[in-house]
Amino acid sequence: MLLQRWHATVNVNNKLLTDMTFRLSTEQSLQIITTAFAPLLCTAEAFDAGRQIRFRVMNSNGVPIETVERVTERQFSDARRLESIINAVRGFIGERGVTLDHWKLL
Repeated sequence: MLLQRWHATVNVNNKLLTDMTFRLSTEQSLQIITTAFAPLLCTAEAFDAGRQIRFRVMNSNGVPIETVERVTERQFSDARRLESIINAVRGFIGERGVTLDHWKLL
């Protein structure tokens, strides 16, 4: 199995984290997800003993507009994969005419 090495800089809990093989923890991934859809509210939770995450983005009335039922640990622990998932969901939301705040993980 080949391991891809890459440089990542991530701001989590006001700490700038830089590492060639940086992997996100479940808690870091949850924090990133919940803040990625501002100004909308996003709730995220880990399940399956922290090996999976699900999240829901809601409009200003609290009505869910996008739900992601399962993001695997392999997906959320890799900053680039997580960023790709978040950007895809942001794109779906944008297609509905909703304007989100600027966001970028890396």
